[in-house]
Amino acid sequence: MEEEFRFYRPCGPLLPWVRFYWTFRSRRAACVRSFPTGCPMLLFHRGTPLRVPELERAQDRVTVSGQVDFPSHLLSDGSTELVAVVFRPWGLGRFVDAPLVSFFNREISGYDLEDRGLNALSERILTCDDPSEGVVAAERWLLARLTAEPRAAHRFDRVRGAVETLFAAPGTRVVSLASRACLSPKQFERYFGAVVGMNPKAYARLVRFQLSLHAMERRGGAADWARIACDCGYADQSHFVREFRRLGGMTPAALARTGAVRSDLFADPF
Repeated sequence: MEEEFRFYRPCGPLLPWVRFYWTFRSRRAACVRSFPTGCPMLLFHRGTPLRVPELERAQDRVTVSGQVDFPSHLLSDGSTELVAVVFRPWGLGRFVDAPLVSFFNREISGYDLEDRGLNALSERILTCDDPSEGVVAAERWLLARLTAEPRAAHRFDRVRGAVETLFAAPGTRVVSLASRACLSPKQFERYFGAVVGMNPKAYARLVRFQLSLHAMERRGGAADWARIACDCGYADQSHFVREFRRLGGMTPAALARTGAVRSDLFADPF
């Protein structure tokens, strides 16, 4: 088999923090377009790490992939095998003791965190016989961290509520989000950045972009750009096209013509 992609659901206690796990094997060289997804990831490369030309570097064997606000490409040499943990937008900081803003628009080596527990997990995932065993190891590690610090969960509740508000109403202003969180706008921006890894205004742009991808995916070739702009919280169609080009590297119509339209934030892989 030249290529194999598998998704795995997290167990119940991890669902508020982890969206899913996936494993990927490929024996084909490829160049794949990548858009900002809104969800940070932990990547464990059991094969050759992927190269990101926009960052002028390859990912490390263990990579923390933070929030990004630009499109990129992923280059593989035909010997790719990896295990990924995809967190909810607020989830990574629950398990990693590092300022999430330091990951913004960067791919950080997991070894640079100097986290002995993460290093031990990495060794297990990189040396196990099958990627599915790596998923089991990752889940056990995450559960151990979750139960070790139960007091930490409350720190994320306000930001989780704000993100869920943006999902439902992407045009919500930051001032309104701050008010709902019972914080001043400046306090809220600091709090949001510490938990999500980017400021709330930038994250709202990313949510609108991903929601527009989801709308385009559902409508197929019959896209009504003005309707999508309105439904996804943009001021008008020109605002939609301008922001889409910034985050997607092309216009909505150009992407639609490629047939490769998918929202990684709103699509359910199961």
